[in-house]
Amino acid sequence: MRIKYLFLIVLFFSFGPASVFAQDGGEPSTESARTISGGVLNGKATNLVKPPYPAAAKAVKAQGAVNVQVTVDETGNVISATAVSGHPLLRAAAVTAARASKFSPTTLAGKPVKVTGVIVYNFVLPKSADQMEEPDRLVAMGMVMFLSALKDIPGDAESDQILLELSDELPPSMRTEKSLFEKLVRAKSQTEKASVIDEIIASMRKNLTGTDAWMIDLGKQWGGAIGEAFKISGSDFQLDRKGFIKSLQGMSWLLESPPQDVSAESLKRIREIAAYDNETDSITPEFINKFFKKSLEFIDYIVAESKKGE
Repeated sequence: MRIKYLFLIVLFFSFGPASVFAQDGGEPSTESARTISGGVLNGKATNLVKPPYPAAAKAVKAQGAVNVQVTVDETGNVISATAVSGHPLLRAAAVTAARASKFSPTTLAGKPVKVTGVIVYNFVLPKSADQMEEPDRLVAMGMVMFLSALKDIPGDAESDQILLELSDELPPSMRTEKSLFEKLVRAKSQTEKASVIDEIIASMRKNLTGTDAWMIDLGKQWGGAIGEAFKISGSDFQLDRKGFIKSLQGMSWLLESPPQDVSAESLKRIREIAAYDNETDSITPEFINKFFKKSLEFIDYIVAESKKGE
Protein backbone atom coordinates (compact mmCIF):
# COMPACT_ATOMS: atom_id res chain seq x y z
CA MET A 1 0.00 0.00 0.00
CA ARG A 2 1.60 3.26 -1.14
CA ILE A 3 0.50 5.33 1.84
CA LYS A 4 3.06 8.07 1.29
CA TYR A 5 1.54 9.35 -1.94
CA LEU A 6 -1.78 10.14 -0.31
CA PHE A 7 -0.02 12.39 2.15
CA LEU A 8 1.72 14.11 -0.76
CA ILE A 9 -1.72 14.83 -2.19
CA VAL A 10 -2.52 16.72 1.01
CA LEU A 11 0.75 18.59 0.79
CA PHE A 12 0.41 19.71 -2.81
CA PHE A 13 -3.30 19.94 -3.58
CA SER A 14 -5.18 21.16 -0.48
CA PHE A 15 -6.92 24.51 -0.77
CA GLY A 16 -8.08 26.93 1.90
CA PRO A 17 -9.42 30.50 2.37
CA ALA A 18 -8.24 33.12 -0.11
CA SER A 19 -6.05 36.13 0.42
CA VAL A 20 -4.80 36.92 -3.05
CA PHE A 21 -4.91 39.70 -5.60
CA ALA A 22 -4.02 39.85 -9.29
CA GLN A 23 -1.45 42.34 -10.45
CA ASP A 24 -2.59 44.86 -13.09
CA GLY A 25 -0.63 46.05 -16.08
CA GLY A 26 0.28 45.41 -19.67
CA GLU A 27 -0.69 46.64 -23.12
CA PRO A 28 -0.76 44.55 -26.27
CA SER A 29 2.48 44.56 -28.21
CA THR A 30 3.77 42.72 -31.27
CA GLU A 31 1.53 40.80 -33.63
CA SER A 32 1.59 37.86 -35.98
CA ALA A 33 -0.83 36.62 -38.64
CA ARG A 34 -3.41 35.04 -36.34
CA THR A 35 -2.18 35.49 -32.78
CA ILE A 36 -0.81 38.56 -31.10
CA SER A 37 1.21 38.89 -27.92
CA GLY A 38 -0.54 40.89 -25.25
CA GLY A 39 2.05 41.00 -22.48
CA VAL A 40 0.46 41.06 -19.03
CA LEU A 41 -3.27 40.54 -19.60
CA ASN A 42 -4.74 41.29 -16.18
CA GLY A 43 -6.05 44.68 -17.27
CA LYS A 44 -7.88 43.18 -20.25
CA ALA A 45 -9.98 40.77 -18.18
CA THR A 46 -13.72 41.22 -17.93
CA ASN A 47 -13.79 38.56 -15.21
CA LEU A 48 -10.42 37.86 -13.61
CA VAL A 49 -11.08 34.90 -11.31
CA LYS A 50 -9.10 35.02 -8.07
CA PRO A 51 -7.71 31.71 -6.84
CA PRO A 52 -8.16 30.41 -3.29
CA TYR A 53 -5.06 30.42 -1.11
CA PRO A 54 -3.93 26.76 -0.83
CA ALA A 55 -3.86 25.63 2.78
CA ALA A 56 -0.66 23.68 2.15
CA ALA A 57 1.03 26.88 0.94
CA LYS A 58 -0.18 28.77 4.00
CA ALA A 59 1.15 26.00 6.24
CA VAL A 60 4.69 26.60 4.96
CA LYS A 61 4.11 30.38 4.57
CA ALA A 62 4.58 30.25 0.81
CA GLN A 63 3.65 33.45 -0.99
CA GLY A 64 4.61 35.65 -3.93
CA ALA A 65 3.82 36.03 -7.62
CA VAL A 66 2.74 33.23 -9.92
CA ASN A 67 2.93 33.91 -13.67
CA VAL A 68 0.47 31.92 -15.78
CA GLN A 69 1.06 31.85 -19.55
CA VAL A 70 -2.33 31.81 -21.32
CA THR A 71 -3.83 31.79 -24.77
CA VAL A 72 -7.15 33.63 -25.18
CA ASP A 73 -9.32 32.75 -28.17
CA GLU A 74 -11.23 35.11 -30.46
CA THR A 75 -14.23 35.21 -28.11
CA GLY A 76 -12.22 36.01 -24.98
CA ASN A 77 -12.10 32.53 -23.45
CA VAL A 78 -8.87 31.05 -22.07
CA ILE A 79 -8.06 27.94 -24.09
CA SER A 80 -4.72 27.11 -22.50
CA ALA A 81 -2.96 28.00 -19.26
CA THR A 82 0.41 26.97 -17.84
CA ALA A 83 2.21 28.26 -14.76
CA VAL A 84 5.71 29.37 -15.79
CA SER A 85 6.97 30.68 -12.46
CA GLY A 86 6.04 30.81 -8.81
CA HIS A 87 5.96 28.53 -5.78
CA PRO A 88 4.82 24.95 -6.64
CA LEU A 89 2.19 25.00 -3.88
CA LEU A 90 0.55 28.06 -5.47
CA ARG A 91 0.68 27.14 -9.15
CA ALA A 92 -2.28 24.74 -9.43
CA ALA A 93 -4.70 27.23 -7.86
CA ALA A 94 -3.46 30.03 -10.14
CA VAL A 95 -3.82 27.90 -13.30
CA THR A 96 -7.35 26.82 -12.36
CA ALA A 97 -8.35 30.46 -11.79
CA ALA A 98 -6.74 31.58 -15.05
CA ARG A 99 -8.63 28.98 -17.07
CA ALA A 100 -11.93 30.22 -15.64
CA SER A 101 -11.22 33.89 -16.41
CA LYS A 102 -12.81 35.85 -19.26
CA PHE A 103 -11.31 38.58 -21.47
CA SER A 104 -12.51 41.19 -23.94
CA PRO A 105 -12.20 39.91 -27.52
CA THR A 106 -9.23 41.38 -29.40
CA THR A 107 -9.38 42.42 -33.04
CA LEU A 108 -6.67 43.11 -35.57
CA ALA A 109 -7.62 45.05 -38.69
CA GLY A 110 -11.22 44.50 -37.68
CA LYS A 111 -10.89 40.75 -37.38
CA PRO A 112 -10.95 38.76 -34.08
CA VAL A 113 -7.59 37.22 -33.18
CA LYS A 114 -6.14 35.02 -30.49
CA VAL A 115 -3.94 36.59 -27.82
CA THR A 116 -1.09 35.09 -25.85
CA GLY A 117 0.12 36.66 -22.65
CA VAL A 118 0.62 36.34 -18.93
CA ILE A 119 -1.74 36.61 -15.98
CA VAL A 120 0.09 37.55 -12.80
CA TYR A 121 -1.33 36.41 -9.48
CA ASN A 122 0.28 37.71 -6.31
CA PHE A 123 -0.41 35.57 -3.24
CA VAL A 124 -0.06 37.48 0.02
CA LEU A 125 -0.34 35.80 3.40
CA PRO A 126 -2.95 37.29 5.74
CA LYS A 127 -1.50 39.30 8.61
CA SER A 128 -2.93 36.73 11.02
CA ALA A 129 -1.19 33.81 9.28
CA ASP A 130 1.11 33.27 12.26
CA GLN A 131 -1.96 31.93 14.08
CA MET A 132 -3.05 28.99 11.97
CA GLU A 133 -6.68 28.02 11.61
CA GLU A 134 -7.73 24.37 11.87
CA PRO A 135 -7.51 23.52 8.12
CA ASP A 136 -3.93 24.85 8.06
CA ARG A 137 -3.09 22.95 11.24
CA LEU A 138 -4.51 19.76 9.74
CA VAL A 139 -2.31 20.18 6.65
CA ALA A 140 0.77 20.77 8.82
CA MET A 141 -0.16 17.69 10.85
CA GLY A 142 -0.52 15.72 7.61
CA MET A 143 2.96 16.83 6.53
CA VAL A 144 4.45 15.62 9.83
CA MET A 145 2.41 12.42 9.58
CA PHE A 146 3.83 11.78 6.11
CA LEU A 147 7.41 12.47 7.19
CA SER A 148 7.10 10.29 10.28
CA ALA A 149 5.70 7.42 8.21
CA LEU A 150 8.60 7.78 5.77
CA LYS A 151 10.96 6.75 8.57
CA ASP A 152 9.67 3.20 8.08
CA ILE A 153 8.48 3.27 4.46
CA PRO A 154 11.24 2.94 1.85
CA GLY A 155 11.43 5.90 -0.50
CA ASP A 156 11.94 5.83 -4.25
CA ALA A 157 13.06 8.16 -7.03
CA GLU A 158 9.60 9.72 -7.39
CA SER A 159 9.18 10.60 -3.73
CA ASP A 160 12.77 11.89 -3.59
CA GLN A 161 12.12 14.14 -6.58
CA ILE A 162 9.00 15.58 -4.99
CA LEU A 163 10.88 16.30 -1.77
CA LEU A 164 13.70 17.94 -3.72
CA GLU A 165 11.34 20.15 -5.72
CA LEU A 166 9.61 21.21 -2.54
CA SER A 167 12.92 22.10 -0.91
CA ASP A 168 13.84 24.24 -3.93
CA GLU A 169 10.74 26.37 -3.47
CA LEU A 170 10.41 26.68 0.31
CA PRO A 171 10.15 30.33 1.37
CA PRO A 172 13.15 32.12 2.93
CA SER A 173 11.53 31.81 6.37
CA MET A 174 12.01 28.02 6.12
CA ARG A 175 15.71 28.16 5.26
CA THR A 176 16.55 25.49 7.84
CA GLU A 177 13.87 23.11 6.61
CA LYS A 178 15.03 23.65 3.01
CA SER A 179 18.54 22.42 3.75
CA LEU A 180 17.15 19.49 5.74
CA PHE A 181 14.84 18.40 2.91
CA GLU A 182 17.84 18.39 0.58
CA LYS A 183 19.76 16.38 3.17
CA LEU A 184 16.85 13.93 3.41
CA VAL A 185 16.94 13.24 -0.34
CA ARG A 186 20.69 12.58 -0.15
CA ALA A 187 20.34 10.15 2.80
CA LYS A 188 21.97 6.82 1.98
CA SER A 189 20.28 4.63 4.56
CA GLN A 190 16.96 4.32 6.35
CA THR A 191 18.70 5.14 9.63
CA GLU A 192 20.15 8.35 8.22
CA LYS A 193 16.79 9.26 6.69
CA ALA A 194 15.03 8.75 10.03
CA SER A 195 17.53 11.03 11.75
CA VAL A 196 17.01 13.82 9.21
CA ILE A 197 13.23 13.50 9.46
CA ASP A 198 13.51 13.98 13.22
CA GLU A 199 15.51 17.15 12.56
CA ILE A 200 12.87 18.48 10.14
CA ILE A 201 10.00 17.85 12.55
CA ALA A 202 11.93 19.38 15.45
CA SER A 203 12.62 22.46 13.32
CA MET A 204 8.96 22.77 12.32
CA ARG A 205 7.83 22.50 15.95
CA LYS A 206 10.58 24.66 17.45
CA ASN A 207 8.65 27.89 18.07
CA LEU A 208 5.13 26.48 18.18
CA THR A 209 2.93 26.41 21.27
CA GLY A 210 -0.58 25.37 22.21
CA THR A 211 -2.76 23.82 19.53
CA ASP A 212 -0.14 24.19 16.78
CA ALA A 213 2.40 22.18 18.80
CA TRP A 214 -0.25 19.61 19.81
CA MET A 215 -1.12 18.98 16.16
CA ILE A 216 2.54 18.43 15.26
CA ASP A 217 2.95 15.98 18.16
CA LEU A 218 -0.19 14.09 17.12
CA GLY A 219 0.99 13.90 13.52
CA LYS A 220 4.29 12.46 14.68
CA GLN A 221 2.61 9.69 16.71
CA TRP A 222 0.14 8.99 13.93
CA GLY A 223 2.85 8.76 11.27
CA GLY A 224 4.78 6.42 13.56
CA ALA A 225 1.73 4.15 13.75
CA ILE A 226 1.39 4.18 9.95
CA GLY A 227 5.04 3.26 9.54
CA GLU A 228 4.77 0.42 12.05
CA ALA A 229 1.57 -0.85 10.40
CA PHE A 230 3.33 -0.75 7.02
CA LYS A 231 6.16 -2.89 8.39
CA ILE A 232 3.73 -5.39 9.93
CA SER A 233 1.84 -5.67 6.63
CA GLY A 234 5.09 -6.13 4.73
CA SER A 235 6.06 -9.04 6.96
CA ASP A 236 2.80 -10.86 6.20
CA PHE A 237 1.67 -9.83 9.67
CA GLN A 238 4.44 -11.77 11.38
CA LEU A 239 6.18 -8.72 12.92
CA ASP A 240 5.82 -7.81 16.58
CA ARG A 241 2.99 -5.32 17.23
CA LYS A 242 4.53 -3.48 20.18
CA GLY A 243 5.73 -0.46 18.18
CA PHE A 244 2.33 -0.05 16.55
CA ILE A 245 0.52 -0.28 19.89
CA LYS A 246 2.92 2.23 21.46
CA SER A 247 2.17 4.79 18.74
CA LEU A 248 -1.59 4.25 19.10
CA GLN A 249 -1.24 4.77 22.84
CA GLY A 250 0.75 7.95 22.18
CA MET A 251 -2.12 9.27 20.08
CA SER A 252 -4.63 8.30 22.77
CA TRP A 253 -2.58 10.04 25.45
CA LEU A 254 -2.62 13.30 23.46
CA LEU A 255 -6.36 12.90 22.87
CA GLU A 256 -7.04 12.71 26.60
CA SER A 257 -6.48 16.48 26.95
CA PRO A 258 -7.00 18.04 23.51
CA PRO A 259 -6.90 21.81 22.95
CA GLN A 260 -10.30 23.47 23.20
CA ASP A 261 -10.11 24.93 19.69
CA VAL A 262 -9.85 21.56 17.91
CA SER A 263 -13.24 20.80 16.36
CA ALA A 264 -15.41 18.06 17.81
CA GLU A 265 -15.63 16.42 14.38
CA SER A 266 -11.85 16.21 14.01
CA LEU A 267 -11.47 14.76 17.50
CA LYS A 268 -14.22 12.19 16.91
CA ARG A 269 -12.57 10.96 13.71
CA ILE A 270 -9.07 10.81 15.21
CA ARG A 271 -10.28 8.99 18.34
CA GLU A 272 -11.88 6.32 16.14
CA ILE A 273 -8.54 5.81 14.40
CA ALA A 274 -6.50 5.68 17.61
CA ALA A 275 -8.97 3.49 19.51
CA TYR A 276 -7.31 0.41 21.02
CA ASP A 277 -8.16 -1.57 24.15
CA ASN A 278 -5.33 -3.92 25.14
CA GLU A 279 -7.78 -6.13 27.03
CA THR A 280 -10.28 -6.68 24.22
CA ASP A 281 -8.60 -5.72 20.94
CA SER A 282 -6.21 -7.86 18.93
CA ILE A 283 -3.88 -6.41 16.29
CA THR A 284 -5.11 -8.61 13.47
CA PRO A 285 -4.79 -7.96 9.72
CA GLU A 286 -8.40 -6.74 9.85
CA PHE A 287 -7.55 -4.25 12.63
CA ILE A 288 -4.56 -2.88 10.69
CA ASN A 289 -6.47 -2.65 7.42
CA LYS A 290 -9.22 -0.75 9.24
CA PHE A 291 -6.57 1.59 10.67
CA PHE A 292 -5.19 2.23 7.17
CA LYS A 293 -8.67 2.79 5.75
CA LYS A 294 -9.70 5.29 8.43
CA SER A 295 -6.36 7.11 8.17
CA LEU A 296 -6.85 7.52 4.43
CA GLU A 297 -10.43 8.69 5.01
CA PHE A 298 -9.07 11.33 7.36
CA ILE A 299 -6.84 12.64 4.57
CA ASP A 300 -9.99 13.10 2.48
CA TYR A 301 -11.46 14.95 5.45
CA ILE A 302 -8.41 17.25 5.59
CA VAL A 303 -8.81 18.07 1.90
CA ALA A 304 -12.53 18.74 2.34
CA GLU A 305 -11.93 21.00 5.36
CA SER A 306 -9.22 22.88 3.48
CA LYS A 307 -11.57 23.58 0.56
CA LYS A 308 -14.19 25.26 2.76
CA GLY A 309 -14.33 28.96 2.10
CA GLU A 310 -13.14 28.79 -1.51
